[in-house]
Amino acid sequence: MKSKYYTVITIVFGIFLITLSGIYLLNKRKTPIKIGFIADFTTGGSDLAIQGRNGALLAINKINKSGGFKGRKFELITETNHNNKELCRAAVSSLLDKNVSLIVGPMLSSMASSVLDATKDQNILVISPGVSGNRYYNTDDNLILMKQSSVYDGRLLAEAVVSRGDKHVALAWTKENEEFTSSIIQGVREELIAKNIDIKYEYVIKDNDDYSLVAEQLALSGADGIVFSGQGYIIGSIIQHFRELNFSPNLYSEQWAKETSIKNIGGRATEGMILCELDHTLSAKNRSFNDNYTDKFSTEIKPVAYLSYRAILLFYDAVRGIGYNRSYIEYRDYIINMNKSHGIKEDISFTQNGDVMGRSKILYIIKDNEYDLYK
Repeated sequence: MKSKYYTVITIVFGIFLITLSGIYLLNKRKTPIKIGFIADFTTGGSDLAIQGRNGALLAINKINKSGGFKGRKFELITETNHNNKELCRAAVSSLLDKNVSLIVGPMLSSMASSVLDATKDQNILVISPGVSGNRYYNTDDNLILMKQSSVYDGRLLAEAVVSRGDKHVALAWTKENEEFTSSIIQGVREELIAKNIDIKYEYVIKDNDDYSLVAEQLALSGADGIVFSGQGYIIGSIIQHFRELNFSPNLYSEQWAKETSIKNIGGRATEGMILCELDHTLSAKNRSFNDNYTDKFSTEIKPVAYLSYRAILLFYDAVRGIGYNRSYIEYRDYIINMNKSHGIKEDISFTQNGDVMGRSKILYIIKDNEYDLYK
């Protein structure tokens, strides 16, 4: 009798455990896989943050429409870094406290060191759609970079300087986000020196500078051409003063200036300016990405949007390939060693340190207040 009693108890207890396990597994299947997104939503870089987040949301929607991963949906959690290193570290810690499985960001190179500091020894992969400061390349860490070093952009701008016949050039870049802006100027400087072009003057634009005085100093240099790197509203404000000084050098800048409305701020003073940008023209079979973005957000797409989109899909490919809850090294190595990952414009491949290889760049020239392809 006692034996039958223990048998019944054992069976009931077994059923209880099986039920609990089923409930646990069911709840686990319903728990979303959280993706962290960090950018500056509050200061001058907010447009980049919004564009990046929008691209990330399109990726999340695409994944969830396909069923997620084994029934688990993906969820985007955003934090702002306020373009401040300390606040950036705190924002990353907040994402980690929320158990995110991936961090996408930051958008600016100036915030990259804070993200790396906050994620050190945390076993989490970081994929940045925006960082391109040269110091972050060729390093073995938890960071995958979707953009090539901005040194390459600088070299392409220098080639445009040479093609125009400028013989005496001034270089000016902002202290803000200097890890990026100085890398642009590094590439320009190296290429101009190699071509025996005279660098007449160099200037670092500080936050408290009087832009009219900066314009005067650049005009006094007598340069044929001036290469700028920085936010569009800063560069646009400076070159507006060139008109007052009857100073009309050839002008050059880069993607950050273009993405932060240099044409709108500089107005007619930007006419003839050449800018370098990642080539984000879309292939016909991926035209739907551009259409979906425009329909959903009613705004023109910028490169950081599709790079954020692609970053999340890279991670999704890795989760499908090797499973969920693996180490950042396993995810990083899977992404790096994929034959090639199909991008919106072109196939994407990476170095063994997780640096993107061979992204196409393009030059634009401002004509009649529009961006036209340069040569």
